[in-house]
Amino acid sequence: MILLVEDDVMLSTLFFEALTKAHYSVQCHPDPESALAALEGEELEPSLIIFDQKLPDSTGYRFIEAAHALRPETPCLMISAYDLYWKKPDYAHFMPKPFGISRFIATVKSLRHSPAHAAGLQRPAKIGKSANS
Repeated sequence: MILLVEDDVMLSTLFFEALTKAHYSVQCHPDPESALAALEGEELEPSLIIFDQKLPDSTGYRFIEAAHALRPETPCLMISAYDLYWKKPDYAHFMPKPFGISRFIATVKSLRHSPAHAAGLQRPAKIGKSANS
């Protein structure tokens, strides 16, 4: 299951539809508070946490610090148009907006099935624009 934290309803819907079409189960949250409450429950075991850098009443950085404390083994993917203005934590992967859906799904697949994820480790990576975006 993928935990998606995105406050923009259009983007959240787009990501949800793309991920479910690619056969992933997704739990969406419009704000960091509801996502963290879900992570505090023992029954939720996401294989990936995807979040926006700009969130209501918070930032992606504050959210992922708290989420990482609860689920340090779970890979994290921050998506943002503000890559030049924000320093990501070492344990989070980064994907700058804008990007194509095919590249988004390929990135999700690589993070969920990477050797680092299988070993419970997180490698920092900046996922840049590709020629096929």
